[in-house]
Amino acid sequence: MNLFQLECFLAVASHLNFARAAEQLHVTQPTVSHQIRSLEKELGVSLFTRSTRSVALTGEGRIFLLDAKGIVAQSHTAIQRFAQRDQAAIVPLALGCDSMLGLALPPQVLGRLRQRLPGLHPHLVTLPDIQLFPRLGEGALDGVIALRQTGRAGLRYQEIGKAGFLCLLRKDHPLAGKAALTQEDLAREPLLLTEPDILGSEMGAYQLRLAQGRKPSQLHFCPSHETAAHLTAAGFGVSFLPDTYRLPLGQDLVSLPLLGFPPLPYGLFYKAPVEKDALRALLQEARKG
Repeated sequence: MNLFQLECFLAVASHLNFARAAEQLHVTQPTVSHQIRSLEKELGVSLFTRSTRSVALTGEGRIFLLDAKGIVAQSHTAIQRFAQRDQAAIVPLALGCDSMLGLALPPQVLGRLRQRLPGLHPHLVTLPDIQLFPRLGEGALDGVIALRQTGRAGLRYQEIGKAGFLCLLRKDHPLAGKAALTQEDLAREPLLLTEPDILGSEMGAYQLRLAQGRKPSQLHFCPSHETAAHLTAAGFGVSFLPDTYRLPLGQDLVSLPLLGFPPLPYGLFYKAPVEKDALRALLQEARKG
């Protein structure tokens, strides 16, 4: 199946006349007929019923008409996209993270980077830690944003900031008026725990500290921060997230820092030497804070 076959089909479907379809396409009528027969053979169905007096779409032809219109429209869009040479250079920068914490790259850093590199196209992906660093080693990623861990062989590390640990709770919760919370404050609260792959291993360890000694009925496990926040707003318990994650809280929720859970440093892991200008510029802007 090719684009010309589809254009022949659409022209015949529009005019229900092979001769007029050929005129529209500026080809001969036998050419159009040949393309339609080839298309029907490939699809294994008849698209038109033909007689000496009329042409009509078959049931299969009417169904295929929707597909053909979509394919041709998308093809024309792709062709037009590159019809005129784009003088603006695209500067790709691929960054990975092992949790939503990885999107904590401050907007002001990315904003300054965009001003330095007008063609910057950041690509931010979230993957499990076990996949991230191999991709960095293979060159599929330019950098990995993660909590500071034990040394990574062959990698450099540029600290970006520190991530605090927050408790999320309803605005009408009795504890919502406090400036900060302690582990003792939450002793009787049901806990909505985010999966460690999402929260990150170190902050996942903070969650485990809070969950120690709890009955199973007091623990709910959530696949995402959004799910945990939704259940928190519904009154099922309190949840936790890093303060670098800007969850839209709305009017129903507040977030309070947890005392006794020190902020954890996070930053950018990358390979040396730095050969990519965009990565070099990112490191310079990250150092400015």
